[in-house]
Amino acid sequence: IGIVDITNCSATEKARYAFGGCQKLREIKLKSLHVDISFADSPLLSLASLQYLVANADNTAVITVTVHKDVYAKLTGDTTNEAAGVLTEEEEAAWQQVLADAVEKNISFATA
Repeated sequence: IGIVDITNCSATEKARYAFGGCQKLREIKLKSLHVDISFADSPLLSLASLQYLVANADNTAVITVTVHKDVYAKLTGDTTNEAAGVLTEEEEAAWQQVLADAVEKNISFATA
């Protein structure tokens, strides 16, 4: 509960995979993201978590956020994916807005 400030986190493999195996992770508020990070094992990661991450990122170079395929499908509007196929139009637009906002901040999303 609360905000995780990662201002002093360095770009290491340990940092990138800090959330490895977190299959039930739904909510996290990461502040000052400036290194690549992976949530590849977190299919339940919420829209609010990614909105907060993008809005509060502190990167000066391009960074990559790796997400689970279900989360990636929501971001990209891939309605052939079951998780994205159940979104309402408003939810779909909100997920895709995160992707647009990320591009403006030099943050790219990838899937494992």
